[in-house]
Amino acid sequence: MILVAVVEDEVQEQQKLRSFLADYAAQTGEKFTVSLFSRGADFLDCPESFDLALVDIMLGQENINGIEVAHQWRAKNPDALLIFVTNMLQYALQSYAVDALNYIVKPVEYSLFAQKLVRAVELLHLRRKKKICFTTQSGMECLDGEEIYYIETFGRGLKIHTVNRSIYCTETLKTMEELLQQECFFRCHKAILVNLLHVSSIHKASVTIGGEEVPVSRHRKKEFMDALVNCFGGSVS
Repeated sequence: MILVAVVEDEVQEQQKLRSFLADYAAQTGEKFTVSLFSRGADFLDCPESFDLALVDIMLGQENINGIEVAHQWRAKNPDALLIFVTNMLQYALQSYAVDALNYIVKPVEYSLFAQKLVRAVELLHLRRKKKICFTTQSGMECLDGEEIYYIETFGRGLKIHTVNRSIYCTETLKTMEELLQQECFFRCHKAILVNLLHVSSIHKASVTIGGEEVPVSRHRKKEFMDALVNCFGGSVS
């Protein structure tokens, strides 16, 4: 799922861009969640973390134009992708000052739109090969799998322990296990999924990860040790 913001003050243009995204999704199987904003201020106030923003440079009667909106948004979202939409070619070069991926000149034609979108989608997928994305109470969050120490069930959701912080997630442990199946993760307990790369010591009924002792079920201990060996590609003592 790719989260897209369309920041455009003209309703007709908003609907056109949303329609183009729907057409692209139908043709490629890509999945988008699209949010529409008529005002740059509303976009900047939105707490959602978007993967891609399509921003009109000229935002009608606002005191802030699309370039300034992009500057402020980029400061908080340095890794997100940005494409400007404009009917004034002289502003196009300014788009690169805020590290825009590209720009599209109005009137927007689908063939050109799809061409620009392909590059954005490819970049997002390339980045996500090393990231997992999950749902929290405040929206979607993505992080590198290697940042995770372990994940445990917590109330009706999950608590993800990472190198720097703990994140509360509304996914199930089974879902996270499936998301991380290509990584060095193992379900060492019915309620715990651990990152084998962060195991620092092994005890009779537990392991130490990130300075914390995490239980390992007795009936999963042999499988756990096998997984650890496979992860490191050698013996474990």
